[in-house]
Amino acid sequence: MTKYHWFFKILFLFHLTVLFYSFRVLAYDSSVLGSRYTSARLAGMGGQPIGLENEGGGSLFYNPALISKSGRYWNVESNAAFYGSGSFFNINGFEAQNYFRLESQATNLLNNPGIYSNSGWAYLADVSVRGLTFGLLVQEDSAAQAYDENLIYYSTKFQFIPSIGMGVHLIKDILRLGYSLQWINQASGKKEVPGNSAKLGFAENLMQGSGFSHTLGLEFSSTWRFISKFNVVARNIFGLNFGPNCLFPFTNRPQGTPTGELMMIDANLGGRYKIKKGGFVRYSVGINDVLGVSQVPLEGRLGVGIEMALSKHLNVRAGWDLGYPTLGFDFDLNSGTHTISMA
Repeated sequence: MTKYHWFFKILFLFHLTVLFYSFRVLAYDSSVLGSRYTSARLAGMGGQPIGLENEGGGSLFYNPALISKSGRYWNVESNAAFYGSGSFFNINGFEAQNYFRLESQATNLLNNPGIYSNSGWAYLADVSVRGLTFGLLVQEDSAAQAYDENLIYYSTKFQFIPSIGMGVHLIKDILRLGYSLQWINQASGKKEVPGNSAKLGFAENLMQGSGFSHTLGLEFSSTWRFISKFNVVARNIFGLNFGPNCLFPFTNRPQGTPTGELMMIDANLGGRYKIKKGGFVRYSVGINDVLGVSQVPLEGRLGVGIEMALSKHLNVRAGWDLGYPTLGFDFDLNSGTHTISMA
């Protein structure tokens, strides 16, 4: 089965009426391995969070050291996303029930064997103040494919993730350290079933459980012109192990607990270079899972990103992530910043 697929994602960030729109490549998870969250802006620049200003909830998942950049006043943000692969819309159209119900897609899948269909949604809300962030991420990702006229393969992941994180300046404007705790409540699984099965649904035959994930991030800033940022992030410290209890049950008939996740270490570096008329170029190079525990090939773990501010109202970006090129831009309107990314 093909691992990566195009899909269209609309992301609404309700903070000063900011809207994000993005195209992304789906890899059944975030582009940054183990981070569990996808940012529209970072999707356009290779998934590399170098020099990123605090995004509240996003910092909990990408690099909690960035939480130290939050201001003295309370900041509340929330965003919602709904997405589907191009093949999903080709065979299912835009009927809302097809997003969430495998039984609604079954006939279209069986009529189009070999076509991989994916859709999902996510909601992230967070509150930040003075180096402290609380967040809640709720998301579902579902995919299905008919092997022939009678057999359907599907995979699903539901997650409900309350999180808390903090960031501090160890050396002002030079060294930042951050930590986040994520309570992963998850139901996930993969299954092959007959197309006429009475128990046909994305919530069937799933493993369910919960566990705690610890993330530690470090950001070092230098005055060197060309490499001014260096980040190291350790995800799933001590590993993530699931127990049978779940704060938010997704299925009534769990088939055991999800497989645990190993610790991963990411590293990246980058810089910022000023250009004429107040613009700048920001660039970064990084590697996810430095030790290779995910067994993803090296070319799938390397990321390169560049972002250029052409004016106060227009930024463009490009990159390389998970073996695919990425593109994006944003522009400021009275209603907020609108971002379009393709990855």
